[in-house]
Amino acid sequence: MYSLAARHPWRLDIPLLLSISLVLLFEGLTMPAMQITAFIFWRSEFSILENIQRLYDGDRRPAAIALAFCSVIYPAFKIALLFVLWLVPSPARWRRGCVHMLRLLGRWSLLDVFAMTVLVVGSRAIFLVEAKPLPGIYVYAAAILVLMTATVLMDSLARNGR
Repeated sequence: MYSLAARHPWRLDIPLLLSISLVLLFEGLTMPAMQITAFIFWRSEFSILENIQRLYDGDRRPAAIALAFCSVIYPAFKIALLFVLWLVPSPARWRRGCVHMLRLLGRWSLLDVFAMTVLVVGSRAIFLVEAKPLPGIYVYAAAILVLMTATVLMDSLARNGR
């Protein structure tokens, strides 16, 4: 048993990508992600975390839980698990399976970014309502893309057994 970090001590890119992803994820969740303007007068900006809180407070708990799981819990869990798989010695077959599963599930990671995009485009069809993306959604998308890159690199190392 060995860790990928011990097997590849020169590969600083993976822990760096995971660290960058963690920072970007935190920033992307807390920065304003969308601005809604309704009837020209009412303007509201909210982050992904604020949106989850609003859904929960507005008795739309299933939507809040789904958004929290997809946008917060799963990416944070994935970063933590990849760090563990990178640093902690484990059986190669188990590690390979875990990283590969995370890579396959990672294809759904941009689903919430896609949902925000649909909101922005869809708001164009509603009279007097406009949704505008703000920097938080771009930072969040960058976090997910960096995380996906780290996962692909780790999957390659785990599969090759090198």
